[in-house]
Amino acid sequence: MKRLHLFGIGLSFLVAFACNSSPDSVKEAQKANDSTVDSLSKKQSVTDSSTAVPSKQDADFMVKAASGGMLEVELGKLAQSNGGRQGVKDFGAMMVEDHGKGGETLKSLAASKRIVLPDSSATLDYMLAKTTSLLDTLIVYPENMLKNMNLTRGLVFSGQLLLALTQKGVSREDAYAWTQRNAMKVWDEGGDYKDLVTKDADISSKLSPDEIARVFDIGYYLRNVEKVFQRLFD
Repeated sequence: MKRLHLFGIGLSFLVAFACNSSPDSVKEAQKANDSTVDSLSKKQSVTDSSTAVPSKQDADFMVKAASGGMLEVELGKLAQSNGGRQGVKDFGAMMVEDHGKGGETLKSLAASKRIVLPDSSATLDYMLAKTTSLLDTLIVYPENMLKNMNLTRGLVFSGQLLLALTQKGVSREDAYAWTQRNAMKVWDEGGDYKDLVTKDADISSKLSPDEIARVFDIGYYLRNVEKVFQRLFD
């Protein structure tokens, strides 16, 4: 058994922007708005003023909308700064711009109605607390993970085998047929997928024993793990 205290990607992203947020920001805004609405309602009943009094439902809606909008802006900033692809960065920029403009419009509307908005996202704080609790108590059993993977008798590597064949010039149709026929033998008759692949004349004519061994090496799938965390924490 191995206990891993993992500060995952999602948690780290959230920490960067939630460390200064107040978990009671939304509650404080709602409390202030309830007080304002009650006060204005009493004054209106006394003076018979025609001044519009915001409802508690409208105030709560605006508070929740503001909180959600701030979360979208912060997530957009994360996508901009940490996205691995330009498309992700562009989408993040769009989130920041769209929800930022929406937030400013909402602030103006709230001010005109004397509605108080939160200064931080309670949703973000909630996500942070939940993710921290999850990862802090996470227990990983590597031996069982490997055992479960081996229950497939090597079939989990069929996708990588197909790619390796296409990289050798085999058409995708032929590569699929070669990988599929051996996979079906494993399902129907048992045996080990790697052994069948090694003995397959078509496949062995394109891939050397070392190349086949590399296809079935779990290390290939883990080769960029350190790079991912290095990018995250640097």
